[in-house]
Amino acid sequence: MIKILIVDDEVIEREGLTFIIRSERTNLEIVGEAGNGRKAIELANNLKPDIIFMDIKMPGIDGVEAVKRIHEEHPEIKFIMVSAFNTFDYAQQVMRYGVKEYLLKPSKKNDILEAIDRTVEEIEEGRQEDEQILELSTRLERISSFVQTESIVYLLMDHIQDTNISEWSKWLNIDGKEGFALVFSFDSGPVEASRSLKLTWYHQLKEILQNEVDNCLVGPMIGLHIPVFILIDTKMGQSDGRNELDRYILKIIHNFKNQQHDCRLIAGAGSYVAKLEQFSRSYEEALVALEFVYSTDTANYLIYHESLKKKREQLIPIEQEKKLLESIKNGDIDGSLRLFDQYFYTIVEASHHNLKNVKSSLRDLFIVVSRMLKEIGINMPFQHEFISLNTLTQVKEYAKSQLVSLIHEIREWRQNDAKGLLLRAKEYIERNYHKGVTLDETADFIGLSPYYFSKLFKERYDMTFIDYVTQLRIKKAKELLNIESLSLKEIAVTIGYKDPNYFSRVYKKTTGESPSEYRAKHFKVI
Repeated sequence: MIKILIVDDEVIEREGLTFIIRSERTNLEIVGEAGNGRKAIELANNLKPDIIFMDIKMPGIDGVEAVKRIHEEHPEIKFIMVSAFNTFDYAQQVMRYGVKEYLLKPSKKNDILEAIDRTVEEIEEGRQEDEQILELSTRLERISSFVQTESIVYLLMDHIQDTNISEWSKWLNIDGKEGFALVFSFDSGPVEASRSLKLTWYHQLKEILQNEVDNCLVGPMIGLHIPVFILIDTKMGQSDGRNELDRYILKIIHNFKNQQHDCRLIAGAGSYVAKLEQFSRSYEEALVALEFVYSTDTANYLIYHESLKKKREQLIPIEQEKKLLESIKNGDIDGSLRLFDQYFYTIVEASHHNLKNVKSSLRDLFIVVSRMLKEIGINMPFQHEFISLNTLTQVKEYAKSQLVSLIHEIREWRQNDAKGLLLRAKEYIERNYHKGVTLDETADFIGLSPYYFSKLFKERYDMTFIDYVTQLRIKKAKELLNIESLSLKEIAVTIGYKDPNYFSRVYKKTTGESPSEYRAKHFKVI
């Protein structure tokens, strides 16, 4: 609805205008009336009308002065001037305030309605234009956000070319800027967060960054990692820039903690870089710093320095590979990506950044992954060729994408495939065999009937459920028998047998000798 305020010192004139408008135009609303200029200014401030019918000659503050004051505060309000005097001077005075309609008293109904229609049309055109501008502004904001996100990805992947750097700098408003790469991560403990919860954390972090940091580029969430480029003025220098970086990180982590009590925000920061194309190097350093933050519960962030590199080189790739394989096998995407970042950095340093050797190490890793999956019943071909990739960062991100796809398939297999169910059953037995685990409770754990579970288990592993449990217990018993201080009764209870005599009989039947005979022979040799 278009809101109208009628201002005239003659009551009969106000009533006449009100009658004409209400009877002829249903899209207009009379929101108020005023008998003088002072009251008109007050109502204009309170009611925010779209159109004001303004009489020129009134006692006190006249129409010309009232239009001037109202226009200063509300330039969007349109005026239709009304006067009993056909004087050009009056019209000339109010035209400077955007008044385009001027009616002489007494006015004909058609003249009034035509003046209103022209003014309403101007208002509606203005509103449409404002909506178009707002829509365009919103679209540009989305495009800008998309370009910023894509720019971070290009920087990480080393795809940005020298010829494009100046264009990127202008678009992203980073001319004359240097800075640090950061990687933020969400540590929610052992329980994996849902995708919707991760997105909530991401948007909260992004909002905090936009509010607290004068100039930064925020990348997409990769697993639980969010790459960020903090920009500083070149005049500030590296030392002052580092102090500013410290302040930024502390404030961001503090603000996030106030909003999220169940999630720990941590960060790693790379070293200072003076060129846009060096961002990927600072990013890799930020990941190294973040890796050391993961290993402590006290520090929430760390800025990279050379001593971290030396500590990192002391880590054994084989141990890292074992942890990575176990995480992949368990379907843990976030953990696998984090462990892969650590593993990748280690093999890069070990190969002295030789691209060919890194590719070869990753091919070997994927071969091991393939064999591991085949052992547990998954035959899944996946790509592990890196021939067309030209930088270490490209190789790394491609390998990570392959791992994510693979883990998604493993998750689906574990949840839906009978082999996956049996694997879960074996894991359950291994965790509980010492508690006297039964076939019924294991079947119930994986959601199968005892009969069907027993049948599948025998077909799959070529042994019965009881035989498998016995096998696990005897294997553990052999380890414990080597500890001379443990009695046979203690060993029996530890592996799930309440009666040590029964344990001895089962052990002899399985191995061909009694526990006492094994011990006598073993300790005699020693």
